Order: sequence, then structure tokens, then C-alpha cells
Amino acid sequence: MNPTPAILLALGLCACQPLFADDSPPRPVAVEAVQRAPLVQQVEVRGSVTAPRTARLSTSVAGLVRRVLVEEGDSVRAGQTLAVLDGEIGQLDLDVAAAATAEAAAGLAEAQRRLAAARDIGQGFFPGDELRSRESAVQTAQALLARRQAEQARQRELLARHEIRAPFAGAVGARLVQAGEWVAPGTALVELVDLASLRLAFAVPQALFGRVGPRTEMQVELDSEPGRRHAARVLAVVPVSDPEARTFTLRAALDKTPPQAPPLTPGMSARATLRLADGSTGVTVSRDAINRRADGRHTVWLVEGEKDKGSSQAREQTVTLGAAQGERVIVTEGLRGGETVVVRGNEGLRPGQRVAVQR
Repeated sequence: MNPTPAILLALGLCACQPLFADDSPPRPVAVEAVQRAPLVQQVEVRGSVTAPRTARLSTSVAGLVRRVLVEEGDSVRAGQTLAVLDGEIGQLDLDVAAAATAEAAAGLAEAQRRLAAARDIGQGFFPGDELRSRESAVQTAQALLARRQAEQARQRELLARHEIRAPFAGAVGARLVQAGEWVAPGTALVELVDLASLRLAFAVPQALFGRVGPRTEMQVELDSEPGRRHAARVLAVVPVSDPEARTFTLRAALDKTPPQAPPLTPGMSARATLRLADGSTGVTVSRDAINRRADGRHTVWLVEGEKDKGSSQAREQTVTLGAAQGERVIVTEGLRGGETVVVRGNEGLRPGQRVAVQR
């Protein structure tokens, strides 16, 4: 039985029109342009907090430890006395040197008086040899006084070295002696750590040598604060490589300064993420634009049409993802760059749904 013309007309109208018309108001969305930008390689390295200024303070004189004035963990200021050696013998030596200096000064004064008296009388009434002898006596007395003064200064310095002072401000890392111990020159008494100069040291694979420098971007995460990242800057690249580990050392410092900086202590472990440009370019999108489907696909919603006239529509596009680039992701297939993708409001979008781009 052949269909009637009326039936054919009805079928034709159905074929020309969509089954469901989307009369809902446009959905507000936020968008961004797909970017083609230089790609960077992200490398994670491990390291620890180090103290470049750590000193084991020792004595330059022998003596008996009378007092140790600090304990481990104490904060000290530059010039503060940390330990004192018994200086009684040194004080006696200084007193002897001071007496000898006074004696030499008196001898010089007497020699100068005798020379002045001879010159007042005049050469016509005083033998020339005697005058020259008195001049020589003055010179000898001056030399003796200078030697006595130098010896006195030496004894004063030796006595001063019976007090061990902090060369810089910091914290006491270790107390190495107790009162009553006899110490020889070179014996370490106290270990002092400069907490204001703490730095980060990372072991970097030697294959990256030459690609890391002062302009390298890096983020640091301390194991004491998991999940929190801090911006850091490269201070130095130590060109000496460890032949066994095949690494070189990268020294860095946190950008934050006290009191915003996190608490650090020598030996604290840390990890850093280095962002290294490899010279290539690629297509990247914001993480917020990526949708993960139940079948494992990754998609983005493209906005097509004239945005200013309110005729924009959403179209879902399947993409293949590459490595992460911070808050962005490389797209290896599915986008060319320049497209407009939805970054907010993409939940529950339908193909062909009208959208209103928010400014």
C-alpha cells in the first residue's frame, strides 16, 4: 500500500525539524581562550635545609674551663660570652708585663732627662762622646719600652682569649665541654648555628646541568608542612657533581621573609618542583576546563557562535591530555589553539545548549 501525500508531507516536516527544541534560557558560563604557549618540563628533586654558617667555636689557649654560660638551643647575640677559662695565671702574666712596661717607661724618662741636661750644658762644656752615649741610651730605652709594651699587649690578648665569644648571632647547636675540663688550643667548646642564613640544598640530576639557573622557577614543599608550597629562588648552582649519585647541588632560598616564612631548622627535609623550558610550544588549557567522563575520556566544552548576539552554543570536544603545566594541562590532540572553552558553568552542559558568556 502506497503512503498518501498527507503522510509524506508529515514525514518531511518531521525530518526537517529537531525532535526537541531547546527553549531554556542561555546558561551563564565563564570562558577562556585555548593558548599555544612555550612548554615547560616539571622536575621534582629532593633536598634538605642547610646552615652555611655553622661554627665549632674553639679556644686558642690552653686552660681549665671555669664556666660554660649557654645550653643547647639557647639563642645568642654576636659578641656574647659563651664560655670562660680560668685566667688567673694569665692575669698574673699581664701584671708582670705591665710592671715591666712601667719600668721601661721610667728608664726612658731618665735617659731622656740625662740627654736633655747634657744638651743644655752645650758641647763646649760637655765631652762629645758622652753626649753621643746619652743619645744612644735614649734610643735603647725607647726600644726596650716598645718591646715591653708589645709583650703587655700580647699578654692582654691572651687573657682576653680565655673568654669564648659568639662571632655571629645564632643558636647553640651543641655544648661540647663541661666546667672543670682542661682544654688545649683547638678544642671545640660550643657549636653555633646561624639560623638567619638557612638555605635549601637539592640534589639535581646532572643531565639538567646548564638548564638550571637564577631565573628557574621553583616551588618548595617542606615535609614539616605537607601540601603547602612556597615560592623559592635559585641562589647558586654548585658545578661539582657527585660521580656516584650523578647529581649536582642546587642552593636556594625561600622568597618569604620572617615572620611570613615557615619555621626552618637544619636537616629538615624538603622537595622542590623545578619548571624548565624545553624550547617547544604546545596547546594548553586550564584544569577547570577538563571534564572526565565515566568511560575514561577527557572532554572540554567549546563555545561556538556569535557571543555578542547571544547565539552561542556549547559543543563537547574529546581531547587527549599530556603533562601538567602548573594550573594548566597540555592538550596533545583535539584542539589547535585559539578556541574558546568553558572553565566555569560546564557542569551538566548538553550538546547544542545555548550559553551566555559572562564578562
